[in-house]
Amino acid sequence: MAKTITKLSLVARFWKWIHKLHRFLGLLLAVYILGMGITGGLLSLRQPVDSILSPTFHRLTPLASNESLTLQQAIDQAMFQMGAVTLNRIVLPQHKDQPLWMYVTPTDTENASVLEVSVDPRNGNVLDQRIPKGSFFHVIYELHTEWFIHRWGKAITGILALPTMLLMVTGLMAWWPRGRVRWKTRLSINRQSSRRMIFDLHGIVGAVFFLPQMALIISGFGLAFYLQFAALLQVGITGENIDPFPRPAISDKAHAPLQDYVQAVQTQMPDAYVERIDWPRRDGMPVVVRGKYPDDPFGRGEILFVMLDWETARILWTEDPRKPRIGLAIMAFTIPIHFGEWGGLPVQLFYAVLGLLLTSQVISGCWLWYQRKRSSRVKRESVPRT
Repeated sequence: MAKTITKLSLVARFWKWIHKLHRFLGLLLAVYILGMGITGGLLSLRQPVDSILSPTFHRLTPLASNESLTLQQAIDQAMFQMGAVTLNRIVLPQHKDQPLWMYVTPTDTENASVLEVSVDPRNGNVLDQRIPKGSFFHVIYELHTEWFIHRWGKAITGILALPTMLLMVTGLMAWWPRGRVRWKTRLSINRQSSRRMIFDLHGIVGAVFFLPQMALIISGFGLAFYLQFAALLQVGITGENIDPFPRPAISDKAHAPLQDYVQAVQTQMPDAYVERIDWPRRDGMPVVVRGKYPDDPFGRGEILFVMLDWETARILWTEDPRKPRIGLAIMAFTIPIHFGEWGGLPVQLFYAVLGLLLTSQVISGCWLWYQRKRSSRVKRESVPRT
């Protein structure tokens, strides 16, 4: 009998400490989770909102004549219109009604901000330009990923994802029916008091959306240490190291025409389409081309990278998602999961709802903790002193 009582008391203590740990982690991480939930939800709506507020960056208007320029001619025309600028990146249109994007830095001004420029690829005319840095969504992105700390912010946000996972697991354990508690009780909402109703909603929302929210947290943790985890997985599974960046000799010769880089990628990988061209920071360094496969069900084209010779457009190195290195192939799944690339607008809207729900979980959890402390204080004060 004594052993049974001891066993029951140990079980009761265990669940008591689970509840305490959940409340402690919730209070400790409240600001972090609140910030990540709000900023993550807003970033999920970035593309649809931007297409409404800045239509010139997303849609082309019909032309009276059938003008047609090569990629190099369109870029040269746009560069001529903008004047003294340095080219950093080109984002190619994926549909015929989309403009071409260029990222350039003015050279006639010290400490100039990078400009995002919308260009009509049919005639090279500059449609619109803006400074991404300091815009609303850029600030939200910086807060979500780096907390404005830059060097250490990304690591801090990644590390704090670990106790956040523990918070969610302990919350699910505390909510899960056990003993005499049945599923019907856990899934029902008691409306007799506001405190009880919020308590029930807090538990139900946390349990129902546990898996998608946990997927976002785990994928965010992976993105914070993307290359590090990819290297560890590569070494652990195959014993090989990842050395993704070739180091060709510096050349002062002129670069190849832009369409040659695109043609080189499409010749070797005819099913892929080029999405972006990153211009080297120094002459002679590799030109980096990023592409995707249209039949990729998970949107993992983020890891199709091709480095080409500056002068000849010869392919120096590739990272192909159809022939991936195992470490990068595994980590590549964090990209569509976290950004919602696998489902388009419906998934982006769902992610925005998840961000709001995560925010509501923090607010309701803190409110419940405050009510609990308040009730305890009232009970202590109501006990007559001897």
